[in-house]
Amino acid sequence: GAGRIGDWNIAVGDRVRGGQQLGWQTGSEGQQVIRAPITGQVVASGVDSGESVTSGRPLAMVADLEHRYIRAYIDETEMDDVQVGQEAEVILDADPDRRIHGEVSRIGSEAGSEQSSSGAQGESREVQRVPVQITLDDPDQVPPVIGLNAQAILHK
Repeated sequence: GAGRIGDWNIAVGDRVRGGQQLGWQTGSEGQQVIRAPITGQVVASGVDSGESVTSGRPLAMVADLEHRYIRAYIDETEMDDVQVGQEAEVILDADPDRRIHGEVSRIGSEAGSEQSSSGAQGESREVQRVPVQITLDDPDQVPPVIGLNAQAILHK
């Protein structure tokens, strides 16, 4: 629920442990401890001590930058050719001359849609895409930045 933040002493760049207390919130349900969901690095912090917050507002974002991966979205019509353990290469838009090797480590269980134009008249149809996680052989080849654009090539 809504409330006021107290003892919020984390900042972007701080390392936190899963379960570590980040602060607390007081509201109609009393005082509740706010804990880090995972071990990682704080990549965003959107509140300060004493600030009033509403239910559903993100307070901070913690990312595990030690275990970097790429999330690719594969067209549903190509999913028969995708399997866990399959070799992959990733090319970052920021460094198009380097190929980073990895493998498919997870295939999502829920597709998302995207509008696509196709056909001579430019008819619009909904294309379903499935998220696929590619774990990198050498994650240090990728900067610890969330949201970089990349191209993924899956080897058959």
